[in-house]
Amino acid sequence: MDGKSIPLANGPRFVSGIPATDLPADATAKVTHRMEGNNLVINVTGAGHLENFRWTLHPDGDLTLEYQYHLNQAAPFHGITFDLPEKDIRTFTWLGQGPRRVWRNRMKGTHFGRFEIPFKALRPTHDFDYPHARGYFAGIHQADIQTTAGTVEILPGQDDTFLRLGTNDEGEKIRTFWPDGDLSILHGIPAIGTKFKSPDQLGPQSQFNPAPGTVTGRATFRFRK
Repeated sequence: MDGKSIPLANGPRFVSGIPATDLPADATAKVTHRMEGNNLVINVTGAGHLENFRWTLHPDGDLTLEYQYHLNQAAPFHGITFDLPEKDIRTFTWLGQGPRRVWRNRMKGTHFGRFEIPFKALRPTHDFDYPHARGYFAGIHQADIQTTAGTVEILPGQDDTFLRLGTNDEGEKIRTFWPDGDLSILHGIPAIGTKFKSPDQLGPQSQFNPAPGTVTGRATFRFRK
């Protein structure tokens, strides 16, 4: 990409919102690689909470990620995450539910379509140029994240996942949870609370996601100028 690479790094990593001290200790990962036809396949096993994942590099440059993790307790959210510096993100375009983001306890009010919004933080009580570009988005079939180095296209492999982009712009007083990193593919998302109450005080839909057991996922990444 004109001498630059898209800064999608340090991933995938497992995230759940559960303190590391409450989870089994990470193991030492084993990495192997091989050719399958014209595809380069890299397998990582024993990577702790993210039990195994597999990258497949296709001749056209597409990267397909397949992953598996196991979670045997309720959690604010769960899935995988990457680092994608927010300062490098310009716009977010997606085919799925929109134009508004969702929370575990606020799933209604969206419709299916193609949407595009500039990526910027909204300051509470100061900015009113809604909808938010930072947050959790549902039913994503395809997403383009335009950065200073090019565009990251993401094709989730299943409909029941959420795409999370960016970090909290609700203000420090609003009580909720955010994963590490800047870009996440999640199979369970958090609820949002208020200034005065945490999510778990707001009813059944605001509780933690139930323990999912073994979770498998798949996504394809494309990188364009």
